[in-house]
Amino acid sequence: MTVAIDAGLLAALLLPLPYSELAQVKMSSWLAADEILVAPILLSYEVTSIFRKAVAQGWLTTAEAADAVEKLLSTDIHWVAPSAVLNRRALEWSERLGQRVAYDSSYLAVAESERVDLWTTDRKLANGARRLGVDWVRHLWESEEAST
Repeated sequence: MTVAIDAGLLAALLLPLPYSELAQVKMSSWLAADEILVAPILLSYEVTSIFRKAVAQGWLTTAEAADAVEKLLSTDIHWVAPSAVLNRRALEWSERLGQRVAYDSSYLAVAESERVDLWTTDRKLANGARRLGVDWVRHLWESEEAST
């Protein structure tokens, strides 16, 4: 099986965030099940930006951020390159969701094209997709809610 992931989920594996433990449990379950992880190339830039912000806020040193970027790039992810079709779908998703930018919608476009679930830490994105009738977008807290 294959799952699409977003930048927030991967960042939570490398930074001490409130949902890091949930992300670690989810990633461990995917690895144990030999899931293939897919994401747009955009993810690597977004997570690098998140690490830079962590440095600016004093959460990480520059060296720690560089190590985190190295870990990110060594993660076994199938990187999906941009294409005219994916970019068009990202624009369409952005319009449907009422978003001004297409970053989040790029993850939707990749998951849609791969016909897989998208796992996100972005509740707003997950809820917006659900309002549109999309049943293949999951937010990280679903795994916790299902166990309670």
